[in-house]
Amino acid sequence: MEPISARSNPRVKAWKQLASDSGKPGAGGRIWLDGEHLVKEALAAGWVIETLLVTPQAPYLDAGAAPKVQVTAEVMSAISTLDSAPSMAAVAVPQQRRLGEEGDVVVLDAVQDPGNVGTILRTAWAMGAAGVLLLPGSANPWSAKSLRAGQGAQCHLPVRQIHDAELHAALAGRPLWVTALDADKTLAQAAGRGAPRSVAWVFGHEGQGVRPALQQRAAQRVRIPMPGEAESLNVAVACALCLYERIRT
Repeated sequence: MEPISARSNPRVKAWKQLASDSGKPGAGGRIWLDGEHLVKEALAAGWVIETLLVTPQAPYLDAGAAPKVQVTAEVMSAISTLDSAPSMAAVAVPQQRRLGEEGDVVVLDAVQDPGNVGTILRTAWAMGAAGVLLLPGSANPWSAKSLRAGQGAQCHLPVRQIHDAELHAALAGRPLWVTALDADKTLAQAAGRGAPRSVAWVFGHEGQGVRPALQQRAAQRVRIPMPGEAESLNVAVACALCLYERIRT
C-alpha cells in the first residue's frame, strides 16, 4: 500500500488537529504521541494504540493488533509537533491508574508552564511518588510539550486533573506540605525522623506560588535553604529537592 502523501487527506487533517488538542476535552480522551520513545512507553504501560503512524524509514515495532498506517516523511512533518519530525507517532488511549495507597503525592496548583508540568511528572515517576494531581489552572499534562518533558512519565504514573472540592478525598488522609521562604523548619528537618509515612506536596504557580487558601490548610510548611541571592527556585527544581529529601532520609 502506498503511504499517504497528501496533506489535504482528511485523516491527516484529523491527526494534525489531535496533535494540537492532545488531552483536551474535545479530543475524547485520545492522546497524540510523537516519536518512537513515547510510543514504546505507552505500549509498555498497557495503553491502547488506536493507530500507529510510520514513515517508510521507521524501524520495526511490534504494536500488537494496532492498525498501522504509513505516511510520507513530509506528511509526518506536517502533523508532528516536533521541530524534527519523527519516523513514528501514534494515536493512543491512556490506561487510567489509581493513586498508590502509600507514598508521597504531588499536587500542582496552577503550575502553568507545560515544560514544568512534564518535568515534575518525570521527577515524581523517578522518585517513586504515588501520583500527581493537577488543580485548575495547571497546564495540560497530555500536551505535546508536557509529554516531551515527561519522557514517558504520563504513561506509567497516576495523573489526575481534579477540582478543588475533590482534593481532600483524593489525598486519602495525606497531610498537605508546602514550601515557604519564611518557614521555621528546613526541608531536612521536616523530612527527618518522625515525619509522616506519606504526604502531599503542593507546588504552586510559577510567579504567585501556592494559593493562600491551600497554604492555610497545610499541616507543615518547610523552607529550602538558599544561601545565594536568588529570590526563589524553579518549581520543578523545588519539587525534585523535596521528593529526593523524602527518599534520602
